Amino acid sequence: MTGARRDTRSRPPGDAEGDATRPARTGAQAGLRHAANPTGAATRTTGTPGTPGAISEGTPRTTTRETPPPSPRPRPDAVDVVVAIPAHEEEDLIASCLTSVLRALAHAHRTGEVREARVLVSAHRCTDATAARAEAALADLPPWCTSKVVADDGPTPVGAVRHRLLERADDLAGTTWVFSTDADSRVPSDWITGMLAAARPADGPPAAAVAGLVDVEHWHADPAAREAYARLVESGLTPTGHSHVYAANLAVRLADYRAVGGFPAPEHGEEHGLVAALRASGRRVATPHHPSVATSGRTPGRAAHGLGELLARIAEDPCLPDDTTPPPLDVVA
Repeated sequence: MTGARRDTRSRPPGDAEGDATRPARTGAQAGLRHAANPTGAATRTTGTPGTPGAISEGTPRTTTRETPPPSPRPRPDAVDVVVAIPAHEEEDLIASCLTSVLRALAHAHRTGEVREARVLVSAHRCTDATAARAEAALADLPPWCTSKVVADDGPTPVGAVRHRLLERADDLAGTTWVFSTDADSRVPSDWITGMLAAARPADGPPAAAVAGLVDVEHWHADPAAREAYARLVESGLTPTGHSHVYAANLAVRLADYRAVGGFPAPEHGEEHGLVAALRASGRRVATPHHPSVATSGRTPGRAAHGLGELLARIAEDPCLPDDTTPPPLDVVA
């Protein structure tokens, strides 16, 4: 949950961020459709329609209940996925996060790229309604998707929280893909499919992990601060990738995650530690520009040395950090 994140102003044209920034539909599950005429009643008109004395009356009719469409046939390269989300005092945002995640999972299942999914939420040291609202948002899931909301009173840092949460995936095969995001973030509908596509390019070797970008929303800063932040982010972009890492938009194959010991537990920057370990072991990490995840620009933030702290520093003095002396990567990404 650390790192510099792109401001929504600078989102490139055609970015698949549209659905991630729409207001959340709390409690609505992706892919569910409601019948337009649940009663099954037909209307019969006697007499000449539109003339005095014509009577409309509801009459019963025999209807055939539509059977739900069968689950799409998985593609030969379809995978199972687990989405892991730590949350601390996030009762206001957890439902919108989960609604966006379920929408992305439904899209990936509908296209045949995901067979089964599991959503894991850690309500870490919460004194509010985070857990209850997460449970409500995860009610009535389709048969191919399961969920678990766990109360975690264990120690910080957040890297340890993420690692403990993913221990709930110990029963899953190594071919499963782990997707990481944050409770104050909203993912686009092509999040799962886009990250998997980046991991399996048609013209190159597969990747063990994918590190995506993020867009900041609801950051109330003056133009000078926004420009300073944009320069900071753009300094890490290349035509084919970038040098940033965000726990809010990260995916890794479970076997590779396990091989390097999972999320480390430094005071901050656990996502950087994980990606560094993957690269040090010779594993490839893809860094696409899209899809990007919308994340909160609130200050102060939940995590020490995280986004909120960085944005507050830039808002206070847009010259910090400057273009010649960027902050350490474990703070900026």
